[in-house]
Amino acid sequence: MSKVSGQEPRYMFDVNTFEACPGILAGVTIPGHISTTFMHQWAGDYNECQLGHFNLFLTESGFQTNMHNDHQHYSFVASMCEGRKRWRIVTNKELAAHASHMNVKGGTMQDGHIVLADIRQPFETWTTDSLLNKIDLEVQEGILEPGDMLYIPPGAPHAAETLDDSLMFASNDGSFGSMDILKKLCLTTKSPNLKGYCAQEYHQVLHEQMISNFKRFNKTVPREPKSFFQAFRCRGGRYCDALKEHFIDEEPDSETSLFLSRYCTKHEAKRRAEL
Repeated sequence: MSKVSGQEPRYMFDVNTFEACPGILAGVTIPGHISTTFMHQWAGDYNECQLGHFNLFLTESGFQTNMHNDHQHYSFVASMCEGRKRWRIVTNKELAAHASHMNVKGGTMQDGHIVLADIRQPFETWTTDSLLNKIDLEVQEGILEPGDMLYIPPGAPHAAETLDDSLMFASNDGSFGSMDILKKLCLTTKSPNLKGYCAQEYHQVLHEQMISNFKRFNKTVPREPKSFFQAFRCRGGRYCDALKEHFIDEEPDSETSLFLSRYCTKHEAKRRAEL
């Protein structure tokens, strides 16, 4: 990535890994402490691959995001491949305690967590004029370097400043705790807005499958480092079966369909050669 002089830093967010470069996931390792944690590692038919959310983020040096909360009450996991990013993170507990100062919009309390809250934008994050420097608020800050991994719990606002041209893998997914909180909220809320959210965004069937499969299979699934294919049950021909299902609405002669067809033909040939 070559920065153009005089222009704002360029960026590409949420690049669909399964569409853009499905083969790269063959080299991805999921650390043991999060290899059995998330919804898409357990949900669905347990004999089928679950693709989940694994996207790429490419940013030029100098690019900044303001403090924000991700959509849904999901965990955020980032793995730095190239470059460095400085992160600022506020815990959900601190957000709830300082909501009036943080320009929080939306959100409701559930089991001691402020859920589905975001911060009104623009929210100055990086200058000395930032509210983060003016109120009695605890802000976690650190630099993510190549090979480092960052876990941000559900409902924790965060921001990143790109220090070098960078490439990062990132994933949002529900955990057992976050999905339980969403379930309680969706079952008890009387707010029309939250009911609308729950109807569209709370994946009740996946949550129920997650719990059921965990009860059935957790004793046979070690909590240890796994390949992406192992952690999401995508070994053998399951990965390409899931890719084809994921992009089933694509036209057969579209660029995406042709690319996936070529990839899966090579993937299957390699798999058979290794048997």
